[in-house]
Amino acid sequence: MISVIIPAQNEARYIERCINSVHENLNGFHDYEIILVDNASTDETAAIAQKMGVKILSLSSKSSPSAVRNLGVS
Repeated sequence: MISVIIPAQNEARYIERCINSVHENLNGFHDYEIILVDNASTDETAAIAQKMGVKILSLSSKSSPSAVRNLGVS
């Protein structure tokens, strides 16, 4: 299985394009997942990703980039 982890904070403007790009680039692979780690966004980033079938992990307070990536990997 391939796991693509997307760390994001307030990326509502770009997240749909990002997720679509992942799907396009993994075209032909049947066993992959996309995980969005929402770093305490105050916009609709997580809601948009969820509507697109992405797994969401949400942080209630802003964390460092490494902590966000590590949560996604775990």
